[in-house]
Amino acid sequence: MRRAAQDIVEIGERLIEVKAHLEYGQFQGWIKAEFDWTRQTAYRFMQVAERFKGCNNLLQVAPSALYLLASPSTPDEARAEALERAEVSELLQPFDTQIVALMTADEAAAAEREIITTSNRRRSGSV
Repeated sequence: MRRAAQDIVEIGERLIEVKAHLEYGQFQGWIKAEFDWTRQTAYRFMQVAERFKGCNNLLQVAPSALYLLASPSTPDEARAEALERAEVSELLQPFDTQIVALMTADEAAAAEREIITTSNRRRSGSV
């Protein structure tokens, strides 16, 4: 899992670099042409990179939990608690009850919809 988390951060960092070099409005077309990804997929990678760049305690964080933790709808308190737990080698999965308990019902529902949508796209091959 550590390698997956590191790869997600690295991909996000590279996407941020590419976006910075493209003219306004070109990024979405580039993402579609290069990877056949949606804008939302690319931005998830970028959010993870922005939130967790240089973070060394992602060893036990499942990629789907990483996307959830990087989401703007995830409260900072939940993110901090999750990273503390990851430091002590607790395996973090999406919808971990202690993390979700720190989120409001609306935040948890939005995060769940986001992960389900991404999962469904991956299965159908559209991500």
